[in-house]
Amino acid sequence: MLDGWEDYEIRRLLREIEVSEEADAKPTELDEKELGLVKDQLKLIAAEGLRTACVDEFKHSQQVAASEWERARDRVLIVHDRTPLRELLDPGVGVFLTDELESRLRKLKPPFDSPREQFARINAALPPGERYQRIGAVAQPVPADVYRGPLDGLST
Repeated sequence: MLDGWEDYEIRRLLREIEVSEEADAKPTELDEKELGLVKDQLKLIAAEGLRTACVDEFKHSQQVAASEWERARDRVLIVHDRTPLRELLDPGVGVFLTDELESRLRKLKPPFDSPREQFARINAALPPGERYQRIGAVAQPVPADVYRGPLDGLST
């Protein structure tokens, strides 16, 4: 799913699912708008799966103290180069963004660097109490930086 699916593959898969659920069902065809919505959802699902896999890899491969993980787990932000930073703003993504970071992501204008480089630059420009702390990195399933969002009332 990392590279996306062709339109015909999505249509075929949906027809197969529909037919398998109802033996007498005649498959319906998606119009272009509906297909676009399905593709958007597939991208979100793939991105969430990738973030989850990065978190799992981080937890299993890093020497992070239990107390640090306890502080970080609800504020983890995975940044890798397969997801443009602006996509983190999508309400369906479910990542921890401070109001300040969200505001800065909304103002991003091209040309864009890689998302990891771009995030590091944005993060460095945040006020000290709003900065995310890089707590590690993973190489698999994709190279990614792992950040902990700022803690309430504490600087990172």
